[in-house]
Amino acid sequence: MGNIQVHDLSGVCVRETALLYADNLRKIKVFVNLPTLSQLAVTKVYEALACGTFLITPAITEYKNFENLQAHFYDGNKPEKLAESIRFCLEQEEQRVEATRQCCEQVHQLHRLELRCEVLLSAIGGS
Repeated sequence: MGNIQVHDLSGVCVRETALLYADNLRKIKVFVNLPTLSQLAVTKVYEALACGTFLITPAITEYKNFENLQAHFYDGNKPEKLAESIRFCLEQEEQRVEATRQCCEQVHQLHRLELRCEVLLSAIGGS
């Protein structure tokens, strides 16, 4: 997924850029998050789930911010299993859509930006 930016004469149109990005995420049937060196889940994971896109992500036991996240996890050392998972998700559309709906609701309830900001502010001593 590339960088999407909407520009006009005054520069980047932030709202339109965010809306276009979300619209593109919604069009994806299965979002595959590739293995990362970080122990933190990248924001694209939450963005994809919040837009109602099914997520397949590597199973990494050390992830620090994946608590209670409902996603389909795969072993990054077994690409053939990943291919099977993608194929299964595309073939089982009804199950994928229901799982996606549940994940989307979960992200909106537990991981929305307001809640993340509250956690950050409380960590630095804000109220």
